[in-house]
Parts: sequence; structure tokens; C-alpha cells
Amino acid sequence: MKKPNLPIIILCLAICVSGIAALSLKTFHTVNSTTSPYLLYLKVLQGNQQFYNVESGDYLDIHQLKETITSDNLPFSIQQFAIVDLTQNGIKDVVLQFSLAENNQAGFIILHDESGTIYSYTLVSRSMSDLKVDGTFIFSSGASDWGIGSLILSSSGYEIEKISYCESSLFFVDKLPATQAAFETAVSQQGFKENVTWYNFTDDNLSLLTQQ
Repeated sequence: MKKPNLPIIILCLAICVSGIAALSLKTFHTVNSTTSPYLLYLKVLQGNQQFYNVESGDYLDIHQLKETITSDNLPFSIQQFAIVDLTQNGIKDVVLQFSLAENNQAGFIILHDESGTIYSYTLVSRSMSDLKVDGTFIFSSGASDWGIGSLILSSSGYEIEKISYCESSLFFVDKLPATQAAFETAVSQQGFKENVTWYNFTDDNLSLLTQQ
């Protein structure tokens, strides 16, 4: 009887094991695009699904969120969340408000679905305050550089699209040059828009994602 070729058998087994491992990893990272994004958000927030963090370029789980913000040994927790369509594409996003050390409103983490993959983006609090249901908000880079904006989200990062804003002594309304009075009127009108609803970060409130 001819002896089996052990090196070939071992090589075949190694290829099979590698293929299975790769398939398992891919399944954990990506989900069929027909799956409800709100179910994916829930799985991410429950620690049962990974998300892609655009800042680090890594797939992480919810327990690794702090690593994307700071390496310091500081208390970190998610305080509240909101469900809002930031990009106005018909699919709502999840905005997590987090605390760091003694700062109860240190910033925000956005979870955004794109074809079945959940992406996360981190913003400091002054980059997105007074969030409205239409996805607009107040951004600020300083006393003379602030205004109304919205977010552009992609697989490589985010960009704040300035709508009505001031830069030094220049003013813009709907992206067009304007007077200071016109800018102040636009900001005043922005204040009358409906605010998003913030929910405490609890298991009961997370179930709201299944009702979207």
C-alpha cells in the first residue's frame, strides 16, 4: 500500500483551518446588508458585534471604546444616547454622550451604518452641541469660528459641513456671504428647531432601537 503524503495532508488541513478562521472573523466584522442597522447598533452596544473605529483603523467592541479616546487611567462611561439621522440618508445613527474623569460631557461617539458595517467616530463636545432632529448642530473651534453645521460621514472619517457660520470677522448664511445681523438671525432660528431626545444609557432604553 502506498503511504499517504503527510506534508500535503498537513498543508491541506492548515489551509482549511485558516479559511474557517478567516470566515469567522469576517462574519464578526461584517453582517449581511439586509440586516436592520438598528439591530446591528443594539448588538454593538451589547458587546455582541464589533464596529470599525475610523480613528484607529481597527475593529473593536464596545468595551474598547475608551482606548480610542485616551490611554490615561481615567474614569470613562457612556451617559446618554440619541437616535438621529445625522446625514439625512434615511437611516438613523446612534450618538453616544460620554464622560471622562470629572467632565460629564466630554464628547460624543457616533455609530453609523454603511452597508452592514458599523463605523464609529469621536467628537469633542464643542464640535457638536445643541443637536437637532434634522442632524444640524452648533460647532465651535473658538470664539470667532463657530456656527451651524452638519456631518459628512465616510469610511475614512468625518467632516463638519458649515452651513451658517462666522470666521474671524466674516459671516455666512446658507454658505453665502452675509451680514452679522443675518448670521445672528440664522442662529436664533436654529434654536427653535426640535432638539433630539437624549436617553439614559440603560438596557431598557436600548430596546428603543428595536422600535425604529
